[in-house]
This record gives sequence, C-alpha cells and structure tokens, in this order.
Amino acid sequence: TKAIKAILLVKIRHNKLTFGILIAMDFPTIFRSQHHAIIFPVLDRVSFLQHLRDYLEEEKHIHEVTESNVIDIDTARELKLWNNKSYGAPKTMILSFHTITIPAQNALLKILEEPQTDTKFILITSHIGGLLPTVRSRLSEETVKVETTIDTSVKVFLKTSPSTRMKLSEVEELLELKDNEDRKDREKLQSFISNLLQVLIQEKVDKEILKEVAQFNIYASDPSSSGKSLLEYLALRVPRIVI
Repeated sequence: TKAIKAILLVKIRHNKLTFGILIAMDFPTIFRSQHHAIIFPVLDRVSFLQHLRDYLEEEKHIHEVTESNVIDIDTARELKLWNNKSYGAPKTMILSFHTITIPAQNALLKILEEPQTDTKFILITSHIGGLLPTVRSRLSEETVKVETTIDTSVKVFLKTSPSTRMKLSEVEELLELKDNEDRKDREKLQSFISNLLQVLIQEKVDKEILKEVAQFNIYASDPSSSGKSLLEYLALRVPRIVI
C-alpha cells in the first residue's frame, strides 16, 4: 500500500512550541472510511496530490481532479453537475486549491449536504483557515503533511548576511510571483517560509525563533498581510546558516 511517511510536526498551542512525530493515515484506510468528504490541510499540495493520484490510478479508481489556486463559483457549478453523474461504480472528486471564494463554498455546501452514496470528495488545501465554519464542519479533517526537500532559494537566503537578504534575486522574484488570477502568490510565499522553518528545526535553532517563524507561516496565508514585511522581519531575525 502507498502511505505518507512519518515526519516532524511543529505545533503551536497556548503560545508554546512543541514537537512531535505525526504518522499519516494510508490511502486505503481513507477510502474505506465512511466519510464522504475529507479535507487535507497541507503546505505542499503538489506532492500530496501526486501521491493521491498514483494510488487512485494504481487501484483503477474512477476520479476527477480540479486543481487551481482559486476555486470560484463556476468551478463549483461544474462540481454539482459531476456529482449528479453516475458511473456505475464509486467515484472520487479531488479539489486541490489554495483559496475558495465564498459563493463557491456556499455552492459546495449544498453538494456536501446531499451526498451521493457512491461519491467521495477529497479536498486538498494550503489555506484551511479560509474555509467557512459551516463547510469545515461537514468535512473530516486529516492532519497530514508531505515531507518536502529543501528549496535552493531557502539555502541561499540562510547563508546570506541578514542585512542583505532582501536584495537577493530569489527574494525579489518570490515577492513578484503572481497566481493564475494575477494576484500576489501567497501560496508560494507560505511554502518558502514553511521550507525555512523545516531547516531551522533541523538546525535546532532557538525555540523562540522557531515559534515566530511558525506564526509567520500562518500570517503568510492571509492575503491582507504584507509579504514584504514578513520577509523583512525574517531576514533580520533568522540567524545566518550555511547548509
């Protein structure tokens, strides 16, 4: 069976930073569950989605994939049409996204309230905080993260002197990235900070710094926060490390 590896998990609870090993559920167990709608909050959507696709194709399971940085109302309407189709066998709809608009969530809510017996919905998101409580309450949440490799831009950022990090071409490019809706790509910024946090944990950096970086990773998912301000603070706060 295909299963996700055990990894180091960072949690902030009551302003305390704790570490632990999270053992992920394997896909066969997930598909045997009675839940018709499951959500995976992950920072690396691409890697996780590939794991899931590999499993479904190996099992020859009927499935459709909708992958977008933003799920809008038009996509949600298409999901409703797909939900009403019958394939004569169990089917799965996979939604991979960073954000989903409020109208789209309301439309999705209606689908989740009237589940088909042969249909399962798998949602993969890097910004679970953007979901309405009413939608989230109808989803079975699986706390799973995919182990990722260290990005080259993170290595360059860490080995550079704190006072000159913001002048790096890697940082400038990160701040200029746009998503498919021509908006600042906050998902890439969040992925960068998450990767940075992973290295800092491995290097056993001071826990107070780890806690701040983990909190900034949460801020990065908020479209209203300034990506430049977040990186400016991290550039000066994080110690220089040569990997």
